Amino acid sequence: MRSTVRRVLESRVHPGAVLVHRIEATAFLKHMVRNIVGTLVEVGRGERPAASLGELITGRDRTLAGATAPAHGLTLVTIRY
Repeated sequence: MRSTVRRVLESRVHPGAVLVHRIEATAFLKHMVRNIVGTLVEVGRGERPAASLGELITGRDRTLAGATAPAHGLTLVTIRY
């Protein structure tokens, strides 16, 4: 069985004229980045406290995370091996 465990090395939001979320990980799961972005949008809107993110991750229950962000506007920039 293949593992679904992924190690996020960096996750950073860069504000500006266009909001950029840069995420680097050992690998990605389907909709992983969209799920993370959807949850961060809820934090930005004040619908979820930022302090709840650590608990969300350790709880390992995707159903407690934010809505999956739409794919438009998300761009894969590079892949490194």
